[in-house]
Amino acid sequence: MIKDQNKSKSKINILLIGFNRSDLISQSIQRLKKIDNAELYISIDGPRKLNKADLKEIKKIKAICQFEKIPNKNLKLNKKNLGCRKGVIDSITWFFSKVDYGLIIEDDIELEKNYIFQINKLLKQYSSEKRICSISSHNSINSPENLRTQKDFYLMPTCRVWGWGTWKDRWEDHKKLLKKLEKISLIKLFFMTPIKYRTFNAALIIWKCLNNKFDTWDYEWNYFHILNNKKSITPKGFHTLNHGYRKDATHTYKEKPPWIKIDEFNFCDKNTIDINNYVNSSLEKLVTCECGFPPQENYPLEVLRLIKYSLKNYIIKFISNISRK
Repeated sequence: MIKDQNKSKSKINILLIGFNRSDLISQSIQRLKKIDNAELYISIDGPRKLNKADLKEIKKIKAICQFEKIPNKNLKLNKKNLGCRKGVIDSITWFFSKVDYGLIIEDDIELEKNYIFQINKLLKQYSSEKRICSISSHNSINSPENLRTQKDFYLMPTCRVWGWGTWKDRWEDHKKLLKKLEKISLIKLFFMTPIKYRTFNAALIIWKCLNNKFDTWDYEWNYFHILNNKKSITPKGFHTLNHGYRKDATHTYKEKPPWIKIDEFNFCDKNTIDINNYVNSSLEKLVTCECGFPPQENYPLEVLRLIKYSLKNYIIKFISNISRK
């Protein structure tokens, strides 16, 4: 399989995003350098204020990049810490100022080698298919085996971002949406969400991300998919590993990895893949639930939750304003 893939001379644009884990950056670079025709871009978030450990790790990362001869034009080093939301958004935006499409991999993610070639091929094949917004790296954690063996790929309403791909124009459209949503209220956000996924918790998560109360970026990316009825080409298997389940993680330090073995991928060299029939409602529900967007099942209850939350916050603000006076 690798032999057929290596005949391709097309460049594979890969963005590696990191922060203060020099060991993971080093391991990622070593893996990605083995990919034929890979053009590697690296973006590293800056140190937190007065954090000596961050400064030490980022110094190591700079030395690693220099040793590995990463060109300066392919390297972005933030002077200040932007965090898990703004830092990632800024990194991907920088990446797409240089390329038209590519793969995005965070420092703790290992993508199966054959599947890297496959994502790149799918990105070229579906660049003009605007309803396709991304290429995912894995299926639902809870997907039954009988559902996952029906097709090689499925179309899903959300993107699994443990190693994934997209295009510059899709990302720019996403950024435009974020700009529009910057000052929108939770109530408006709730009612603009498609009825199928209009739940209070989903709207609250997006609102918290937009207002820097939840430091993560991927919920908004998936909200862009759902709001615009975009799809992600999703494989039947699990062609990625997350090595970030450890004490120095931001969001996964208390959890255990959902799987510890990477599925090998058989590269599909077809010129086109028939994606029109690659939908499965049972899998779709599992995937969207895991991405924070479960299908709405009781609309009056969701509206009640919104009203209750809004009233509670109004009362808190009212009391706080009185106490100040």
